[in-house]
Amino acid sequence: MADDRITVRLGTPIKIDGVNTSALKVRTQITLGDLRAVRKAGGSEFEQEIAMIARLAGLLPEDLDQLAIEDYEALGKAVATAKKAPAGTATEPSS
Repeated sequence: MADDRITVRLGTPIKIDGVNTSALKVRTQITLGDLRAVRKAGGSEFEQEIAMIARLAGLLPEDLDQLAIEDYEALGKAVATAKKAPAGTATEPSS
Protein backbone atom coordinates (compact mmCIF):
# COMPACT_ATOMS: atom_id res chain seq x y z
CA MET A 1 0.00 0.00 0.00
CA ALA A 2 1.43 3.36 -1.03
CA ASP A 3 0.79 6.46 1.04
CA ASP A 4 -2.97 6.13 1.23
CA ARG A 5 -3.63 9.07 3.55
CA ILE A 6 -5.09 12.47 2.95
CA THR A 7 -4.89 15.46 5.23
CA VAL A 8 -8.14 17.05 6.33
CA ARG A 9 -7.62 20.54 7.75
CA LEU A 10 -9.85 21.40 10.68
CA GLY A 11 -11.55 24.78 10.93
CA THR A 12 -11.49 24.44 14.72
CA PRO A 13 -8.51 22.64 16.30
CA ILE A 14 -9.12 19.76 18.71
CA LYS A 15 -6.92 18.27 21.43
CA ILE A 16 -5.47 14.83 20.81
CA ASP A 17 -3.38 13.48 23.69
CA GLY A 18 -3.25 17.02 25.11
CA VAL A 19 -1.90 18.56 21.89
CA ASN A 20 -3.87 21.04 19.77
CA THR A 21 -4.40 19.49 16.35
CA SER A 22 -5.54 21.50 13.32
CA ALA A 23 -5.34 18.70 10.73
CA LEU A 24 -6.00 14.98 10.70
CA LYS A 25 -4.46 12.39 8.39
CA VAL A 26 -7.07 9.91 7.26
CA ARG A 27 -6.52 6.62 5.45
CA THR A 28 -8.34 6.52 2.14
CA GLN A 29 -8.38 2.76 1.80
CA ILE A 30 -10.93 0.91 3.89
CA THR A 31 -9.96 -2.68 4.67
CA LEU A 32 -12.12 -5.68 5.35
CA GLY A 33 -10.82 -5.51 8.92
CA ASP A 34 -12.16 -1.95 9.23
CA LEU A 35 -15.61 -3.03 8.05
CA ARG A 36 -15.69 -6.06 10.34
CA ALA A 37 -14.59 -4.07 13.40
CA VAL A 38 -17.12 -1.30 12.82
CA ARG A 39 -20.00 -3.68 12.15
CA LYS A 40 -19.08 -5.87 15.12
CA ALA A 41 -19.15 -2.83 17.41
CA GLY A 42 -22.77 -2.33 16.36
CA GLY A 43 -24.76 0.78 17.11
CA SER A 44 -26.68 3.01 14.77
CA GLU A 45 -25.50 3.89 11.28
CA PHE A 46 -24.36 7.24 12.70
CA GLU A 47 -22.30 5.54 15.44
CA GLN A 48 -20.76 3.19 12.87
CA GLU A 49 -19.80 6.17 10.69
CA ILE A 50 -18.11 7.83 13.68
CA ALA A 51 -16.28 4.58 14.45
CA MET A 52 -15.09 4.29 10.84
CA ILE A 53 -13.85 7.88 10.71
CA ALA A 54 -12.02 7.40 14.01
CA ARG A 55 -10.49 4.14 12.83
CA LEU A 56 -9.29 5.65 9.55
CA ALA A 57 -7.82 8.63 11.43
CA GLY A 58 -6.16 6.43 14.06
CA LEU A 59 -8.25 7.96 16.85
CA LEU A 60 -10.83 6.88 19.37
CA PRO A 61 -14.47 7.70 18.62
CA GLU A 62 -14.48 9.86 21.76
CA ASP A 63 -11.72 12.04 20.26
CA LEU A 64 -14.17 13.06 17.54
CA ASP A 65 -16.65 14.44 20.08
CA GLN A 66 -14.68 17.69 20.03
CA LEU A 67 -15.15 18.27 16.30
CA ALA A 68 -17.12 21.20 14.98
CA ILE A 69 -19.92 19.85 12.79
CA GLU A 70 -18.29 21.35 9.67
CA ASP A 71 -15.07 19.45 10.42
CA TYR A 72 -17.02 16.24 11.06
CA GLU A 73 -18.75 16.66 7.70
CA ALA A 74 -15.39 17.18 5.94
CA LEU A 75 -14.06 13.98 7.51
CA GLY A 76 -17.27 12.19 6.52
CA LYS A 77 -16.75 13.27 2.91
CA ALA A 78 -13.19 11.92 3.02
CA VAL A 79 -14.51 8.56 4.21
CA ALA A 80 -17.28 8.55 1.59
CA THR A 81 -14.64 9.16 -1.08
CA ALA A 82 -12.63 6.24 0.31
CA LYS A 83 -15.66 3.96 0.07
CA LYS A 84 -16.13 4.86 -3.60
CA ALA A 85 -12.49 4.53 -4.66
CA PRO A 86 -11.89 1.47 -6.86
CA ALA A 87 -9.55 -0.96 -5.11
CA GLY A 88 -8.98 -3.22 -8.08
CA THR A 89 -10.49 -4.63 -11.19
CA ALA A 90 -13.20 -7.24 -11.00
CA THR A 91 -12.89 -10.10 -13.46
CA GLU A 92 -15.32 -12.68 -14.69
CA PRO A 93 -14.43 -16.31 -14.06
CA SER A 94 -13.18 -18.00 -17.21
CA SER A 95 -15.30 -20.74 -18.74
